[in-house]
Amino acid sequence: MVSANRILSYRSHPYAIPAILAVAFITLLFLFIPHNSEHFTPPSSRPGAPAGPVNPELPAKITHIVLFSFAANLPWSVKQSISSSMLNLATTCLHPATGKPYIRSGIGGTDNSPEGLQAGYTHVFVVEFESEEDRNYYVNEDPVHKKFKEGLKGKVEKALVVDFEKGIFLQTTTETDKKGLPSMPGAGEDE
Repeated sequence: MVSANRILSYRSHPYAIPAILAVAFITLLFLFIPHNSEHFTPPSSRPGAPAGPVNPELPAKITHIVLFSFAANLPWSVKQSISSSMLNLATTCLHPATGKPYIRSGIGGTDNSPEGLQAGYTHVFVVEFESEEDRNYYVNEDPVHKKFKEGLKGKVEKALVVDFEKGIFLQTTTETDKKGLPSMPGAGEDE
């Protein structure tokens, strides 16, 4: 009969110590090395990614989302060029007073949603601004952005643009009235 001490002893099998060390090593690998390196790679170091936030120390107040549906039969190389140009706006659009980039960050990519609710939009871009003034300058006056938009004619079938301020879902009546927008029932009223 085999004693309990012998069964539990690492000396009971010639490969016990190497096996224990191998299990310990593999356990350490799983604990300290990410399983999916793409998930843990900083966005700015991924292939084809933009340089990242231009002004990371500035809080983003306005988020500007742009969706493109490109014209039928537009070559992939043209879509890629337009996408790269859109992302490069974060570094090429300069503030009129400082001469420095004023876009806080710009990211984008192609749609990969399995939901089927894209309505034909294939490319998405998210641009963040520190202020409404910066966003308004970008949309209405920035010469680099204007030139970019002119270059889209005949290449983009449709575009959708949505802007929002983080965490703001309902304006009070006074803010709404100040902006000249219709008031929502119950907005700003105490319950």
